[in-house]
Amino acid sequence: MSATMDVDLFSQYFNKSPVLYLEGRQHPIQIYYTKQTQTDYLQAACNLASVILQLLALGVPDVLNFDFMSKPSPESLRTAVEQLCILGAVDRKDDQVSLTPLGKKMACFPLEPRFSKF
Repeated sequence: MSATMDVDLFSQYFNKSPVLYLEGRQHPIQIYYTKQTQTDYLQAACNLASVILQLLALGVPDVLNFDFMSKPSPESLRTAVEQLCILGAVDRKDDQVSLTPLGKKMACFPLEPRFSKF
């Protein structure tokens, strides 16, 4: 396998522009990859606090058991609810999470909850 490009395809893409040829050498390349799948780091990097705040503002009663398209981990849900509790946006009693008046104001801003507290 070569790391060079297909010059004919390149020329056709740019309206048959002339191709300049330079002498060079082709070197073989090696492709290294892992056969094991990696953890989904995108899901771990997303903060669910703003999602939960918006769901509560929309009137979803049970956000902890909400039917997400891709179910987040229970740990990330707990962390998000805990973050909202610390900010004063929600009250948590047993397994019920409710929006506070401050949380209603915070939900109006298109920001992460930590930036929308005023």
